[in-house]
Amino acid sequence: MITIKNTNQQGFLLMDAIVAMFILTIALLAISGAVMSAGTLSSTNDDRTQAYKLAQSSMEKLKQVPASTWKTLIATSDTTYETVGPVIGAITLPTSNGKFTCTNTAKKSSAANTGNHVVQVRVQVTWTARSQSGTNQNNTVELIGYCERQDP
Repeated sequence: MITIKNTNQQGFLLMDAIVAMFILTIALLAISGAVMSAGTLSSTNDDRTQAYKLAQSSMEKLKQVPASTWKTLIATSDTTYETVGPVIGAITLPTSNGKFTCTNTAKKSSAANTGNHVVQVRVQVTWTARSQSGTNQNNTVELIGYCERQDP
């Protein structure tokens, strides 16, 4: 009897399939790590955007305070910030927004060469968020602006 051997192999060996699955697994793990990092970064940016919106809202309300009101709100010191709010006359300042805390402070500041007096207003928004390493991280957004102040 004559047997004919087929020398053309077709298909994969078991070892080829295992190596291909290993390479595919490593690639998928790398991609999933990148997706997880992007999600954390997106969450961090969302928090920062919300904090800026809260700070901007507070700053806009502080700009509405009449110039004559500022002289009664802060002392004559131009070195230390004093807390203002949460209510100034008919204006209510935001103090918190869920996980965010908003602090409004002001100090007297003299504008050079003009004789006009202005108030330096500082709005700080703080919050705690979990970092990629799993630890709590304190974050702060700060806006500084100037308002007119009338002296007697």
